[in-house]
Amino acid sequence: MLLWEPISPEFVRGIIMEFMGMILFLFCSIGTVCFSCNSSSALSVGSTGAATCDLSEPRVLVIAFAFGISIFTLIYLVAPFSGGHLNPAVTVGLLVGGRVTLLRAVCFVPAQIAGATVGVAFVKAVSKTNFAIAGGGANALAGGATYGEPSCLLLSSRKPVANGNDS
Repeated sequence: MLLWEPISPEFVRGIIMEFMGMILFLFCSIGTVCFSCNSSSALSVGSTGAATCDLSEPRVLVIAFAFGISIFTLIYLVAPFSGGHLNPAVTVGLLVGGRVTLLRAVCFVPAQIAGATVGVAFVKAVSKTNFAIAGGGANALAGGATYGEPSCLLLSSRKPVANGNDS
């Protein structure tokens, strides 16, 4: 595994593109979540008395398409400059797999995290009200669900092994 590479203009361009790509990805995706909560039909009053966003299936489909199309487009645009990681987990996985140098990973991960932070800050700056109602675009469990249920579902959905061999 390579640990070092020369710092060149192309290397710096890759860091900048990862930063800019994450800004655009989070602005598009989290912005879609937040602005899907702006109609009165999506608003409900939570147990604390604060307005919350109740997303119906058509809105969830729009959000899913926004995430998919934005990540597809941005990877296509950023890949020639940086490889199109656009995710610290991808960068670390490529580092472990020996596909990127340690220097590249150490530079890309903070750029990606900073870009994500700036992208979400832009969404919040555009509409603080929608951002607050949508909970910042964060995922949450459905009403009445507990944190143990997804784990139990995952474990119960595993295919039984007849001969004790997982392959």
